[in-house]
Amino acid sequence: MEDHRTAARLLPKSGFMANIDIKEAYLLVPIAKEHRKYLRFQFNKKCFEFNALPYGLSVAPWVFTKLMKEPINFLRQRGYRSVIYLDDILCIGDTYEECSNNVSKTLSLLKCLGFVINYEKSFLEPKQVCRFLGFIYNSVDMSLSLPNDKRHVIMQYVKKFALLPKCSIRELSQLIGILTAACPAVRYGWLYTKILERQKYLALLKYNDFEAKIKLSTIVLPDLQWWKQNILSTSNSLRADKQFALEIYTDASKTGWGAVCDGKRVNGGWKDNELSFHINYLELLAVILGLKSFAFAHFNCSILLRVDNTTAICYINRMGGIRFPHLNDLTKTIWQWCEKRNIFLLASYINTHDNREADEESRKVNVDTEWELSERAFKTIVQSLGEPEIDIFASRTNAKCLKYISWKPDPDAMTIDAFTVNWNSSFFYAFPPFALILRCLRKIISDKATGILATSPTSCQPFPGGRDALRTAFKRLNTPEIALDLMLASISDNTMKQYSSTYRLWWQFCIKNEVNTFEAPLSSIISFLVDLYENGASYGSINSHRSALSLLLGNNIGSDERIKRLLKGIYRQKPSLPKYTSTWDPKTVLDYVSKWYPNNNISLTKLTKKMTILFALCTSHRVQTLSLIRISNIIRSPSGAKIFITDIIKTSAPNQEHPVLFLPYFAENPSICPARTLDDYLIVTSRLRPEGTDNLLLTHKKPYKKASSQTISRWIKQTLAESGVDVTIFTAYSTRHASTSAAASAGVCIDTIRKTAGWSTSSMTFAKFYNRPLTDEGEFARSVCAISINSNK
Repeated sequence: MEDHRTAARLLPKSGFMANIDIKEAYLLVPIAKEHRKYLRFQFNKKCFEFNALPYGLSVAPWVFTKLMKEPINFLRQRGYRSVIYLDDILCIGDTYEECSNNVSKTLSLLKCLGFVINYEKSFLEPKQVCRFLGFIYNSVDMSLSLPNDKRHVIMQYVKKFALLPKCSIRELSQLIGILTAACPAVRYGWLYTKILERQKYLALLKYNDFEAKIKLSTIVLPDLQWWKQNILSTSNSLRADKQFALEIYTDASKTGWGAVCDGKRVNGGWKDNELSFHINYLELLAVILGLKSFAFAHFNCSILLRVDNTTAICYINRMGGIRFPHLNDLTKTIWQWCEKRNIFLLASYINTHDNREADEESRKVNVDTEWELSERAFKTIVQSLGEPEIDIFASRTNAKCLKYISWKPDPDAMTIDAFTVNWNSSFFYAFPPFALILRCLRKIISDKATGILATSPTSCQPFPGGRDALRTAFKRLNTPEIALDLMLASISDNTMKQYSSTYRLWWQFCIKNEVNTFEAPLSSIISFLVDLYENGASYGSINSHRSALSLLLGNNIGSDERIKRLLKGIYRQKPSLPKYTSTWDPKTVLDYVSKWYPNNNISLTKLTKKMTILFALCTSHRVQTLSLIRISNIIRSPSGAKIFITDIIKTSAPNQEHPVLFLPYFAENPSICPARTLDDYLIVTSRLRPEGTDNLLLTHKKPYKKASSQTISRWIKQTLAESGVDVTIFTAYSTRHASTSAAASAGVCIDTIRKTAGWSTSSMTFAKFYNRPLTDEGEFARSVCAISINSNK
C-alpha cells in the first residue's frame, strides 16, 4: 500500500502537486449478488445485507487498493505520476502544465469508471505546497510538515498528559498513536516516543488491561516537554540527504573501540565501569565516540555510519527501542548530540572482514599510554596541593579532571597535544611519561605555569604490552634489529595473550617493590611466584607464569634448583587435578541429533548445529580446527570426505604434517552420517554463502558470515545442553574426551585415536590405558557413530 513515503520519493524538486478525493469511494464498489449473503447483519430483528463494499470491514481497504491499482497503472503507463492511498490521489508533475494535464486525465478516467469526486476536499489547482494524507508537502524547500490544526491538537494532548495525575493505558496508547503518526513530519520525533512506548509496554505486562489506570513516570516529562517546545515549529526533510558529509567506520571489542574516517584512525580503551557491558552497548558507545572524534565540527549534514553489529544498526536507524532501556538511553544520547548540530544519521551494515581497519583499532591495547596515578595517591596529592582544573596528559579512560588534553584524537578531550597550548591559564595536573619530564619542566618555566607534576621512578615505567616487552628484552640480549620481528612471529597470538597477562602482573609487582623489570634478582622472581600462589593460582598457572618469565628475563629460570624446588612444593600443596573425572556418553547426543532428519527438511540452525557436533565427535579435533575448514580443501570420494587443514593450528610445528580429517559415509544410520550431513549442508548454504567466503561453517542467521571459534563453541554447548548433557560441568571441548573415550571403548587402537585427534605420535597419554590392533583411517568416525546402533541392540 502506498503512503507518504511513496509521495516523498516521486516528488521532484520544485514540482507541482494536486490532490483528488473520491466521495463515498467504498459505496461505489458493488458486491456480487452471490456474495452479499456473507455481508449480512441483524438489526431490530431485521436482516440486512450490504450491496456495496462496506466501511469497517477488515478486508475492505485491501480490496479497494487492489481495485484501484488498475486505473492508476493505466495512468502511469501513459507517463502520469500519481500516488494513491485508498480514496486519496496525489497528482504530480514537473511543471504546472504537466500536473494540470495529470489532474485532467485522472478526473476523466475516474468519472468514466463511475466514481464521484469530492470537490470540497480536493485541491485541483497545481501548487508547490499541497496537503496529502495529513501532511503538508513543500517541493520548494523539499520539506514535510504538519498542518496547523494537527499541531494544535498535539499541543493540547501533550499539555494534558503533562499535568494528568493518572491515565488509562488506552489513553496513553492514543497519545502515542498521535505522536507516532506525526513523526514523519517531525525531525527527531521518533526519539521522543520510545520512553512513552516502554511505559505502555510495562503497564500492559503488569495489568493486561487497556482500561487500567496508571501513573506516568517522571522520566516521560522531558520527552513531553520536547514535544511542547517543538511541535508548533518543527518540520522534516522530504527525503533523506544521500550526499553524506562523512562516512565513519566504527567497531568495538572487549578490548576497546576504534573508528576510521577518510583514512584517519582513532581508538581507545574502556573505562572500568564499561568493561562489563554487553557488546551491543559497546558498539553503540563506539559510534558516539567515533562521531565525537570526526564530526565535532560538522553541522546541517548527513553522516553515514558503517557498523558490523545489527542490533546497533537497528537502534540507530529506529532512534531507539523499548526492550532494552540502557541501549535506548545511549541511542538517545547519540541522536541528541546530532540534534544539537542538525545532523542526520544513517547506519549501514558492513561485513566484519571489510571493517578490518576499525576492527584493528578496537583491538589495540595502548598500555604504554593508558596508565595513571592510583586514585588513592591522587587524592592524597589533592588534599595537600589543591584540586587541579585540567589534566594535560590524559585520555577519556584515565583523566583525573573533567577537562583534559589528549596526545591523540580523543572524543571528549578539550584539545590535542598539551605542548601546543598555554599552561598558565589553569591550575594543571600532569603525569607525563618519563621521557617528557624535561620538556614539561621547560614548558612550565616558559609559560610561568602553576600545577601538579607527578613522576615515577625510571625502573617502574608502565607496562608496554607483551610484544613490546619481549622486543625490549630481546634487544637487551644484543639481538639484531632485523631479527626482532621474526623472533616475535614465533609466538602465536594466543600464547602472546597468555604471556601478556604474566608480564602485566610482573610489571605491577616490580613497580610495587621497586624492582627492575628486566634485571630482577632471583629472590624477587621467587617472591613473585609465591605471591601468585598465595592469591590462589594453581600449579599449572604458576608453571605457565614461570615459562613466560624465562622468555622475558632470559636467565634460565626454569633450570634453577630453587625454582624447581618451589614448584615441586606448590604441586604437593595444591596438586593439579584432571578437568573431568568422567565424561558423557556420545550416544545421548547422537540419538538427539538423529531426530533432525531428513537434513533438507530441517532449519538451517538445526542443520548447522548437527553438522558441527558430528564434526566435533567424528574428528575429535579442537574447535579452532573446525573453524578453519575450507571448502576448497575438501575432497569427496565414494567412501567419504577427506578434509585438509592448511592453516596453522595449536599443534602445528616445524617438520610436522598438517592434520587430515576423514568423514566416512555411515550407511547403517544415515540420520547421523557425517559425510551425508556435509553434502546436504553444502547444498543448503550454496545460495547463502557470501562471495569469496571459502570457510565451510557459516553463521545461521543473517548476515551470513564465517563462523568464529567462539560461535562454533556456543553451538556445540547449546546442542549438548539440548541433548541433556550438564553444560555446567562439560564445555564444548569435552567432545574430545567423550569421542576418544568412546572410540577406545569400542576397540579402536591408540594409534588411530592419536592420529585422528591430532596428538603427536610420541604421546603416551592414551597408550597407558588403551591398546588395540591398528585399523583403517575411517574407523574412528564409524566407531563413534556406531555407538547409537550398538547400544540399541
